[in-house]
Amino acid sequence: MARQPVDDRFKGFGRFVRKCIKDWDVPGLAVAVLEKGCTVYTGAFGLRDTRRNLPVTEDTLFGIASCTKSFTATALGILADEGMLSWDKPVRDVMPAFRMHDEAATERMTPRDLLTHRCGLPRHDYVWVTSTVSRAELLGRLRHLQPSKDLRSTFQYNNLMYLAAGMLVEHLTGKTWETFLRERILSPLGMDNTRFWMDDFSGVDDLAVGYYRLRDHLRPHPEPLGSHKQPPAIAPAGGLASNLADMGRWLQMQMNGGKIGRRRIISEDNLREIHAPQFVVPGPYPYKELLDAAYGMGWIIQPYRGYRMVRHSGNYAGFNAQMAFMPGESLGAIVLTNIGASPLETVVPLNAFDRLLGLDAVPWNARLKREDKKQKAQAKTRKKPARQRGTRPSLAQRDYVGEYEHPGYGRISVSHENKRLRLSYNALTYRLAHHHYDVFELTRPNSEEDWKASFRLDKDGKITAVAIPFEPAVDDIVFTRIEPDAEE
Repeated sequence: MARQPVDDRFKGFGRFVRKCIKDWDVPGLAVAVLEKGCTVYTGAFGLRDTRRNLPVTEDTLFGIASCTKSFTATALGILADEGMLSWDKPVRDVMPAFRMHDEAATERMTPRDLLTHRCGLPRHDYVWVTSTVSRAELLGRLRHLQPSKDLRSTFQYNNLMYLAAGMLVEHLTGKTWETFLRERILSPLGMDNTRFWMDDFSGVDDLAVGYYRLRDHLRPHPEPLGSHKQPPAIAPAGGLASNLADMGRWLQMQMNGGKIGRRRIISEDNLREIHAPQFVVPGPYPYKELLDAAYGMGWIIQPYRGYRMVRHSGNYAGFNAQMAFMPGESLGAIVLTNIGASPLETVVPLNAFDRLLGLDAVPWNARLKREDKKQKAQAKTRKKPARQRGTRPSLAQRDYVGEYEHPGYGRISVSHENKRLRLSYNALTYRLAHHHYDVFELTRPNSEEDWKASFRLDKDGKITAVAIPFEPAVDDIVFTRIEPDAEE
């Protein structure tokens, strides 16, 4: 992209970003702002690696998490261009392996439904978090996951449907989702630095470490870029890493009707469909400048101060990103950070848009600091569920030991080590601390998860199952005990 000299509109912008970074204790941030086909501002702030004191640069690679969803939506749009799929033809008609818990949803679900978070299924994220099972196996587990709403009745953000969309790409093309993206999107756009999470990052010098905050302390995320030895099943929902220059090319193509230069990636008609509002995102909307959002396909469409804005954020494994553009004004912004969650992915691009639109800046940073303070105060006064004191488990600790299974969530294992019970699920290990009766708290180091496992006994006093609220929008997930001889 061409680049213009920084003009007066960005005077003080760097100072503003540095103050925000300090206010929210963000390790590092990179930002790029686009206008009418040109990059009008880029900046790199803070550290990409706090232990080694390495600075963020404009070339630093960050995980972009759910910003990846727009790539998956574009991949389906390319297949729609080629007549390989229809947005509104049932997925089951072209991919028979696709099945949901609800038969009506199985028969009616379309590619449009996969991409718009209206499938009736809540997140069920712990099906895939730290899991090593294949994409195809996770697709097969969908039929065992309880929905909380009817198809097309409610907006519920869902990563698993993007896994299904990635599998649809593989089913129709005979190529993995990763290969299709490389051949049809990344390489044609010249996004040569963009990588997948399972790629080998050992030769990348300018790589950000992802961080999360626990009890006000920064900690490196245990799943750094390149730590996966195989493609994560959920990658179509959030498996890309990129930098400012590459993401600028991506945003420019989106703003330019599906092409960059003379190279067309996707038709203007199908890209317009991807950017069109498909389903309402319910409020509340506490700020008058940001109202009435809708989800497109891999994008959120929301007006900002009367201007149409198309955007998406990403938050996973110690990274937080935002890409946003105003098609009518040909403005765009990209923010990449290496902290699991902070409001800077909202604050920084909106301040840039205020400047480019010639509007008085909305005090987003001060507003969100006040809101954060209020929420923290409320959290301190929130009452914990009552605990019945003076109770004991029904059985000896070793009687709880065993393997337990759910057809959608897979297996958990309860073991007895050093006079303590432990529960293992995927790559996660929890200590089981007695709460009351046959209910145990699940705790693990460097985590603030607050779950309780309820063991169930039959009429003979034998443990038959354990229930864990891995998905709060539905009933507890019940893992049935596997008797040793049943596995033979």
